[in-house]
Amino acid sequence: MPKPETPLLTVDALIIYVKDKIVLIRRKNPPFQGELALPGGFVNIGETVENACIREAYEETNIKVKIKKLEFFQIPKEIQGVIT
Repeated sequence: MPKPETPLLTVDALIIYVKDKIVLIRRKNPPFQGELALPGGFVNIGETVENACIREAYEETNIKVKIKKLEFFQIPKEIQGVIT
């Protein structure tokens, strides 16, 4: 069966480790390979964004997380990949 065509949806987890500290990972792949980033990745087909966020956080940090707040946002195409 061919893979269904769907938008490529991603999630990022903002993990507050201690009071004013967050968890960052070093990117293994382009774009921005070697740079710091929030843990995250692609949502699998049929997966909820909540489950994807929990899974990606664990896969990249080995930290089991619980979602306290979920927010959705979109980065406008004209600024995607721009470092300021």
